[in-house]
This record gives sequence, C-alpha cells and structure tokens, in this order.
Amino acid sequence: MTTLVGARLDSIVSRKQLTPVAGLTSDAFRQWLVDAMRAVTDGELYPTIVWPATPDRGRIYVHLLDASGNRRAFAKLSLDPLNSRLIDNERRALERLRNAQLQRTKVPAVIACGALEDKAWLIMQPTPADARPLGAHGTVDLSENIRELGGPVQRREFSAVQGEWWWERFTTASAVPRRFVDRAHHAAASGIDVCRVHGDLNHTNLLLQRDNLWMLDWEQSSEHGPVLTDFICANIDRAWPGIIRNPIRSLRQFLENHWNERAREHQNKVVLALAFLAGAGFPPALALIKAWHTD
Repeated sequence: MTTLVGARLDSIVSRKQLTPVAGLTSDAFRQWLVDAMRAVTDGELYPTIVWPATPDRGRIYVHLLDASGNRRAFAKLSLDPLNSRLIDNERRALERLRNAQLQRTKVPAVIACGALEDKAWLIMQPTPADARPLGAHGTVDLSENIRELGGPVQRREFSAVQGEWWWERFTTASAVPRRFVDRAHHAAASGIDVCRVHGDLNHTNLLLQRDNLWMLDWEQSSEHGPVLTDFICANIDRAWPGIIRNPIRSLRQFLENHWNERAREHQNKVVLALAFLAGAGFPPALALIKAWHTD
C-alpha cells in the first residue's frame, strides 16, 4: 500500500467513501481528518484507514502518510464507549511516561487527542521505519525494561485495590472460575504490592530498533498493577501456543516455574498478576486460570 500511495495507484486496491464509521456524520469525520492532519504537519498528508483484524473490535486505525508513503503519524478512533475508555487510558499512560525519563524503553509520543461526537481519538508518533517485531519466540530479556517501567513498588490496602478497573473486571468476568476469584481475594486481603504496569506485554506490542525496545499499545496499563503482572504476561505469551494445545500441561509447567516451592507471599503475587491479566482479557492468562486446580 505504501508503494501504491507513492505511485498514486492506491485506488486499485482501495475505495473511497464519505465516512467509514457508522453513526458518524460525513462532515464530522471529514473535519476530524483535516484537524488530525493539521496537528501533524502543515504539509499534505494521505490518510489510510484500516480496521483491526477483528472488524467488530470497536475502533479504526488511521495511518497518516506523506506523498512518499512514509508514516508521519498513527491514530486510533474509538467507535464505542469501551474503546473510548481504553484509548483514553492509553493517552493518560503515554502522557505520564513522557516525564518518566525511561532509558531502556521507548514509547510513542502523543501528538494530539480529543473526542469526536463522544468517540475518543488519539494521534501518536509512528514507530521508526527500522523497528522490527520482536517475534512470538523472541529471546530478548525484558526484565530490566519491566523493572525500569515499574518504578518504585508501593503497598496498597485491599480496599484501594477493589476500586481499580482491573479488579472489577476480573471479579465479574464470566470466564473466571469462582474458586480462582476466591483465591485472589485471599491473596489481596492483607494488601498488595503494586507498581506501574504495561498490562499487555505480549510480543505483538514490542518492537526492536537496534538497541532500543519499543513498547506499544498502553490501553490496559495501570499505575497500580500487581508487581509481577508484566513478568507473568511476557512469560505466558511465549508459552501461548502450548497453552492452546494443552492448557493442563501448560498450567503444571507454569506452576513449576512460578509457584512450587515458593513462599506464600510470592504465590500471592503470582495469583494477583493473573487476576490483572484476566481483568484485561489476556487469553493465555484466562486459559491458565480455567485450568487452575491448586488451592
């Protein structure tokens, strides 16, 4: 598509229409595109609108390209209240991270944000052209990036934890067995160690640019997530193919790695990390939890 845009041949594989968004007026969408492009540059840009792999995801993506087909910005536009909350959460996270002075990790800068007829949108800098996907079986050690991102660990009372979005989603998720919810309540009862977490640290959200690691998609992030959340997330993401094939065996391996012979305090941290990831809807965590068989 980039080559076709540069050669003015993109109409071969695309089509034009006034607005791709149901329930949004053509004039409003057209004006948003104009404003979005102006927020990036005074020059001419070409918006390319795409849907996620699952069309009913509740958002669209817009790549803003220059005349040579180079990416100048990337935008997310929500189509429903849930995605508006997620996109707004990402915006807040990126704005906080701007002042975090991270040395090991790169995150996109916010260019502009707002709401279009109650639909949240966010424009971010694109990732560098030479940044490459980490890959499903990447061997990059993320531990130092996770520690740097997390910052100081804090202790929070259970009453404060109950007010977090991830706890509410976890305890009300129909896919989570009641016995695991009870175990998480027990783990959190005496308080919980928290820090900043990405919340969705799977390989599709990681890019390598020489010595730089880019972390993308901060929609599930939290300033008060369980301290082991990102460690557990990255670990079970790499194990996902095996979890799909045999969740019981994968759970046993997971418990051997993170549970057996560990102190009760560490076990509680593991449970709460899985609880966060379940609240965020992370498939590997949900699959392990469904197979859960320990007290």
